[in-house]
Amino acid sequence: MKILSPCLHAILAAATSAALMGAPRPALSQTGPPFCAFRDVLADMLRRTYGEALRIRATEEGGRIIEFYVSPSGTWTMLVTNGAVGCVGASGTNWAEADGRDTTRPQM
Repeated sequence: MKILSPCLHAILAAATSAALMGAPRPALSQTGPPFCAFRDVLADMLRRTYGEALRIRATEEGGRIIEFYVSPSGTWTMLVTNGAVGCVGASGTNWAEADGRDTTRPQM
């Protein structure tokens, strides 16, 4: 599918990085073809299944959108999307902000 080829390229790069950094959650692990669906369907599944909500969205120069969904417990999923179709690029646990804040505990 031509529409997914840029997505596949990003997923392969992300999967390689994720493999070097640790294993993803088994439910979303990339052992075969990438897990792709309509972006809204994926976002709803992440919300219902893992309690994850959109935390960060960035647009690459080529127009692809990278989204990170994060749950209060620290699970996270990265979606690579063209706006309509999204693919899981990576997922994991122990999300932390770049400044070291633990996002799994309420802030005082």
